[in-house]
Amino acid sequence: MHRYQHDENCPNADALEARQRTGKRCLIILAAMLVVMLVSAWLGVVQAQTVPGSMTLRWTLPTTGCTIGVTPCDSRPLTGTAALQAVHVWISTSPIPDSPSGAPTLTLSATATTATHTLQVTAGQTLYARVSVRNPSGDSPLSNQVTRLITLPVLPNMPTNVTIELTITP
Repeated sequence: MHRYQHDENCPNADALEARQRTGKRCLIILAAMLVVMLVSAWLGVVQAQTVPGSMTLRWTLPTTGCTIGVTPCDSRPLTGTAALQAVHVWISTSPIPDSPSGAPTLTLSATATTATHTLQVTAGQTLYARVSVRNPSGDSPLSNQVTRLITLPVLPNMPTNVTIELTITP
């Protein structure tokens, strides 16, 4: 760096040198910020990778129900005209409310106790699922909400620095 002499021809040499140092510091800080942003964006792309997945959901069907308007519940068997007609499964990447506005993700037979569903999953997302049953009187309340955080499997990198040492004995 050139040091200016303080004389009448350059009265602000010290100020000019200070501005140059400040400018270099700003460039270094901006370069570091750019590196951080690029690395963060790259990590975000890795974490946001969407891949096909398959989930299996299991539940136990109710064997009794309550007569509408009777309190406490009278635990009537779900047979005959009260027999189950269908199982509804809701699956989402956001919490499922007690009264969902849309149709269930799956509608299954009245005897189903498991469901396997294929879907696209993204690392870091959470899957939510709820189940209800239907008979001629209507739909049951939704089950408890179950969740699963999506983590993608990680394969190890390949071995490196592999060498062969060979000794030949005559």
